Amino acid sequence: MAFSYSGTDAINLVREYGHGIPVTAVDSQIVDIISSMIYTRRPWKWTITQISPSIAIVDGTQDYNAPAQIYRLTRCRITDTTPTPDVYHELTIKESLPPNLTKQSHTAIQTVAMDYPTGQLRLEAAISVSAGTTLFIDGDFQANPVKWTDLNLAANFWFPDHYFNVQIEGMKWKIYQLMDDPRAGTIVIARDGRRQYSGQLGIFMAALESMEVSEDFGNSQGVIWPEDPLGAQSAYL
Repeated sequence: MAFSYSGTDAINLVREYGHGIPVTAVDSQIVDIISSMIYTRRPWKWTITQISPSIAIVDGTQDYNAPAQIYRLTRCRITDTTPTPDVYHELTIKESLPPNLTKQSHTAIQTVAMDYPTGQLRLEAAISVSAGTTLFIDGDFQANPVKWTDLNLAANFWFPDHYFNVQIEGMKWKIYQLMDDPRAGTIVIARDGRRQYSGQLGIFMAALESMEVSEDFGNSQGVIWPEDPLGAQSAYL
């Protein structure tokens, strides 16, 4: 799987569709806007990294410092390294959790939340750690997206080459918007809340949804966010 296309490659190609419109002053912003829209759509597998090192659990403690570069938590568990082999206790990710300093056994803890204002992981309750027991928090998260600027346009994109077309279709949409070109298209909210796209915006959204379908193979159970099925429209636009 190659990751060889750069922001510069995208700009050079999209300029051809803009028939020479002077967009040099906003090149990096256009790359950044579309890259961010794609990145935040889903926790793509190439953007996932492990919590490393694992976070040591302290008796009576509910909140723990999370990795500084975390964008969203995708998987979390408590690992008991006392026995051999290690024993894993998977946690359900919640949007938020209240303070609860009433200590519970780690096997009774079922949920975890990322508290973004404080940058901490909050367990369902403070954990009771018995003498001789060693527990850790580990898991996976989607790291913060790359910020594209004039200084790093030559860097490679975070997605593989076979999805370069999605970036291009999104940038074409933005270029058409800058030109006040009716080919840019529009979005219409239907009475039932569904979004309907036209023009280049519709082409971009179709490409993005095709990318989602391609990457959803083997994940039919929706283990991360079952309440957000593949067919659901993003709230980004």
